[in-house]
Amino acid sequence: MARKKHVKGNAKAKEKFMQIFAEVRWQHRHDTEAQCEHFVECGGCDLQEHSYGQQVAIKKQALERLIKETPGMSSLAKLEVEAISSPRDYKYRQRMDFIVTPEGSGQRRGDGKKGIVALTECLLVEDENYAMYQKTLELSRDLSLEAYNQNDYSGCLRYIIIRRTRSGEQLISLLTTSTASEEVVAKIAEKLLAEGVDSVYWNVNDSRLDDSLGECRKFWGKEFINETLLGRDFILGPLTFFQANHEVASAAYSSVRDFIKESKAKNIHDLYSGTCTMPVIFSDLVDTITAVENFSENVRMAEMNLEANKITNVNFIEQDVAEFLQQEDLEMEFSVLNPPRKGMHEQALRRILELAPDNLAYLSCSPRSLLEDLGILFREYKPVKLQLFDMFPQTEHFETLVLLTKKDR
Repeated sequence: MARKKHVKGNAKAKEKFMQIFAEVRWQHRHDTEAQCEHFVECGGCDLQEHSYGQQVAIKKQALERLIKETPGMSSLAKLEVEAISSPRDYKYRQRMDFIVTPEGSGQRRGDGKKGIVALTECLLVEDENYAMYQKTLELSRDLSLEAYNQNDYSGCLRYIIIRRTRSGEQLISLLTTSTASEEVVAKIAEKLLAEGVDSVYWNVNDSRLDDSLGECRKFWGKEFINETLLGRDFILGPLTFFQANHEVASAAYSSVRDFIKESKAKNIHDLYSGTCTMPVIFSDLVDTITAVENFSENVRMAEMNLEANKITNVNFIEQDVAEFLQQEDLEMEFSVLNPPRKGMHEQALRRILELAPDNLAYLSCSPRSLLEDLGILFREYKPVKLQLFDMFPQTEHFETLVLLTKKDR
């Protein structure tokens, strides 16, 4: 009998998890008051009326139920979900993007209404970071850097993006249209540097789409700021992807590191490598690491991170993962999978089954796409560990790590 083909991308899967999460959540009574004055209208931190311990319990139960109700997940359902809490339930985010509009600056409303919540506080970032956002907004208004209007495309200042490392270094990005005055942006940058900000970037985006990314036009102060994670140094720019929660990211990467040690692997492939964070952290454990990434800005930062840490055993390849995996002479021993929210391309998953590495570590920010991908990988692999990392307290989001080994081992 022919095996039924697995098809990825079922839109109902996302709706299913959202429904499960809502049902599990409402089984728990609100046991605390929301701390943020914008809680009702903002909606960015919609779990604030649950104590932090209860939030973690809700996420764990929702994941367990999703696994139980998803066909083909019986082997995963047998594992205990180990939930790792965040040491910080507030003020944990390293980066935050604040939209700027004529009606105010802050976050988009989350209460079903259109418009912006003009924030007077944000409890997800450190006080110093929020203060610099407010200072930047004040300077832009004082110097008449007009807010961008998404309705008629007038104005120029679209986003203020703040980033602060755990050591206290700060980078602020001003995202504008190309109509912004360089003289005005320069004055803002100079005043921010005088206030103690380490780096100020001017990025430009003329697209009519709402997007906080842009092309770098100029910077003032330091070109990059520096972060330390698990004893390694990382260079951060305005477009660098880096996990928002430093402490929980450290726990997740440590778990993968321990699995690599246990496997005694000598050669690793890190697919969707980003800025080479994990290869830098794992490089002392193995002979070689092949890191694959196709976003050009990540590639540039990855090369700098390798150089900063004096690492020479990482082979970094700028290529789409699905294309890279099609090489005929490719061999794999241990693969780290950390794809974007949509998960992996089905062609890439099937190629991994053909290459048959002994072990896999799959870290995902989407439980829905994770289970879809595992539905394919479970044909040849069995899960040996399941962990939930609460990377985003006060919200419904979290990351899941599944460690897998071949069934014949």
